[in-house]
Amino acid sequence: MKILRTIINIVLISIIAVCAYKIYDKSKEVNVELYLRYNLNLIKDEFDYIIIDNSPFKSYLTSCAMCASDKIITPICVDNFSYDGLMSLFDTIEELNDKYALSIEFAGIFMTRVAGRTTLFRQMYESYENMFGDRFLPISIRNCIAVNESNTTFEPLLSYDKKCPASLDYVELVNYLGLMDTAHYRKLARYLKGEK
Repeated sequence: MKILRTIINIVLISIIAVCAYKIYDKSKEVNVELYLRYNLNLIKDEFDYIIIDNSPFKSYLTSCAMCASDKIITPICVDNFSYDGLMSLFDTIEELNDKYALSIEFAGIFMTRVAGRTTLFRQMYESYENMFGDRFLPISIRNCIAVNESNTTFEPLLSYDKKCPASLDYVELVNYLGLMDTAHYRKLARYLKGEK
C-alpha cells in the first residue's frame, strides 16, 4: 500500500498544481505539462516500472501523463473510432516531443474488448499486425462483464474476478511485456488458481 499511496500522492500533487496554475496564474509561462514528469523523476529510482492508466479521452491531464512517460502502450478496440484516436495519439506524441524536446516512444498497441474471434476481429488483427509490425502486441483482451463491474465498484479486476477471461488476458499481456520476473509470475499463477 505504501507504494500505491506514494504514486497517488505524487499524481494528486501534480493534478492540484496543474489545476491551480490553470485557475490562478495564466499569466506565467510555465510548462505545466511537465509537472508530473518532474514529480515522478523524484521517485522513479524506487520502482522498476511506473504505469499510468489514462482515460481514453484527450485532455490536459492526459498530456501531462504522456509527458511523464518514456513509452506509451495503448489498447485499441475493433472500431474506426479507436483507429482515429490512435492517429491522434501519434500526432500528440510528436507534438509533445517537439515542444519539450522529449523522447516519448510509441511502444505498441493491443486489442481490447474483443467479443470472440469473429471475422471482423481477424480482419482488424491482421490489419493492425501488418500496419504496426513489432509494435502490435499479439495479446488480445477478451470482453467480459467483470471488467465493467470492477470499474463501477472501483476494484481492481484481479481482486474482483481473478478467473474472468480479461484477468487472464491481462496477466498474459504483463508476462509478454516482460514486466514480471519468473518468481512473481509463478506466485500470480498460483493466486489465479486459488492456491496460496
